[in-house]
Amino acid sequence: METQQSVLLILLSVAYLLTCIDGQQAEISRNDFPDHFIFGTSSAAYQYEGATDIDGRKPSIWDTFTEEHPEKIADGSSGKVAQDFYNLYKSDIVDRLKVVGFDSFRLSISWSRVLPYGTIAGGVNHKGVRFYKSLIKTLIDNGIEPIVTIYHWDLPQALHDKYGGFLSPKFV
Repeated sequence: METQQSVLLILLSVAYLLTCIDGQQAEISRNDFPDHFIFGTSSAAYQYEGATDIDGRKPSIWDTFTEEHPEKIADGSSGKVAQDFYNLYKSDIVDRLKVVGFDSFRLSISWSRVLPYGTIAGGVNHKGVRFYKSLIKTLIDNGIEPIVTIYHWDLPQALHDKYGGFLSPKFV
């Protein structure tokens, strides 16, 4: 772990030094990019939402993995709280994304939050749908384009248990 941290520190230092000209930091602005260039940021539901066990969300394979094998995660953390975006998204969008000036935010929808058992037949979690609807509306209302992925390697545990995940020909 120390070796990885040392390498990262060296790479960051080199990157910083490369941005310096005559001892001064190089200035880069939006004007240095084409007019149609989109400045954005992204994350995945499991990485930032938190709230893994409230409002009808059921476990994903990542929830199970981090609970059963905390030693496999460097700091032993899980997605239970994460960045608590589920509860803080409105202020995060206004106080962070909008202030920085991002044009877009790429997010993933937690399959386990919208379809807790993995299928429509298993039931739709309307609280999850309302969350994403409100999140997307808040982004748009603040001039930030939502870019949505519907799967980010967080398969509902119920589907993994039933089919063995994507390795099963029955799954596809």
